[in-house]
Amino acid sequence: KNAGNELISLATQFKHVLTEGFGGNNEPEPDPKPSCNADPEYDCEVLEQSQKSLKPPSKKNKYKKDKKIMYVRSATEEELAQRSCVTTFTFKNFDTEGITDDICYDYVAIHPAVGTTGSQICGTHYVPFQRQIASASWRIEWVSDATTVREAWKIQWTIECGENVRLRELCLDCTYLEGRKGTLTPPMNPSKPTKYATNVQIRYRREPTEKELKKTCSTTLAFSKIRIENSEACGFDYLLPQLLSSDGTVAKQPVKVAAEKRKFVEMGDPQGILG
Repeated sequence: KNAGNELISLATQFKHVLTEGFGGNNEPEPDPKPSCNADPEYDCEVLEQSQKSLKPPSKKNKYKKDKKIMYVRSATEEELAQRSCVTTFTFKNFDTEGITDDICYDYVAIHPAVGTTGSQICGTHYVPFQRQIASASWRIEWVSDATTVREAWKIQWTIECGENVRLRELCLDCTYLEGRKGTLTPPMNPSKPTKYATNVQIRYRREPTEKELKKTCSTTLAFSKIRIENSEACGFDYLLPQLLSSDGTVAKQPVKVAAEKRKFVEMGDPQGILG
């Protein structure tokens, strides 16, 4: 294991894709009572039902080495009385040791109340991302080995309960945008604050609200201050705006956008950036 391995791309970091317990069958099942992992090597911490966020044990802004912790949350009586509940986890400032030889040495995994079907999440993720589970009872597993440490992570969650509450079809490596207006900038290089970070692959996604679905709407993307590496067919650094249909597929020919100095390049149908 190389403790000094470089950061890998976002796409590679998501090699361990969440499957069981995170999508697929959208019909929730009754909440069983969660329990800590039977493995005596794990410390068990019971979360308060009112608690809405979690950070790992840390020292001087770095998470501590050699930890195995299972955080457990049980549904409230009110949540248990509902037909179904969905918990949405938002990961922020996630930075752990990345994958080496297809192994996550420092990782987070979200499990249902019983079993360990949640996949391991590790590596550096520059922007927030989400996971869901069809339950108000669950466990968060945190493991760090005895070598490399990073900046740690923070998880926030919200719980929705009701007869019509179901899992969303999450784009697992997307950052979801909200609001009718916004400004988007790329992650910046920590050592060169005026330069964007290298070796990054990010998909930003905005979905319509319930009110917007009932109306005819249009979106305008205004590009400004673009200075990106320019190459033939935008083969290296680029923006790729896409208009999605209701089933999540690309509805129009995508456009690659890149610019260097005073040159602005678009590859594809420019109408793809409007919808």
